[in-house]
Amino acid sequence: MLVTETNRYAEQTRGQTPTNSKWNPVSKTEMKTFVGLCLAFGILKLPARRDFWRQTKWLYQTNVPKAMARDHFDMIWRYLHLQDNMDPAVDKTDKLWKIRQWMDLLLVRFQALYEVNGFVTVDESMVKYKGRLGFRQYLPMKPVKWGIKVWVMVESKTGYVTHFQVYTGAIQGKTEKDLAHWIVLDLVTPYYRPTCPYTWTTFPPV
Repeated sequence: MLVTETNRYAEQTRGQTPTNSKWNPVSKTEMKTFVGLCLAFGILKLPARRDFWRQTKWLYQTNVPKAMARDHFDMIWRYLHLQDNMDPAVDKTDKLWKIRQWMDLLLVRFQALYEVNGFVTVDESMVKYKGRLGFRQYLPMKPVKWGIKVWVMVESKTGYVTHFQVYTGAIQGKTEKDLAHWIVLDLVTPYYRPTCPYTWTTFPPV
């Protein structure tokens, strides 16, 4: 999905706005390398992303240039996409429509690859983000005060994520009364199916 949609978006964008920058369609192997590098950058933190490719600094040198050229990484970063913008079947009233298909895929894989041991915990989590976003939250009591609020159900012992929902704000005309109660009931649905008036598509925060 990453490879297909990234190449599609690059073709669409470059067709509308011609550019002199060189683009080679990304392959599956290159996309795996790209994702691996993104994960590595979160572990080894440097002042700027381009510092990972610097070879003249005596203070630090990495093997990142051996994995992927900087310009190619930057081009994939520029065109990285998860959804065809021109697909008429996409519900663009969904605030998460650009990543909804990817999120649904992750949930299916999370629940298919590992079964929790029966002891889980449900809590809200904040994904740090300070950019412009219509559903960005401010929670002053949290260590991460600005960001995207996500309700997560994880296995208590290991922290394995088995279900999650991204809060995108209250839907107009719907009340959030007993919100915490319905959040828990909805997140445990794969393992226990209570009588819940909401479904994945009609649940107020989605």
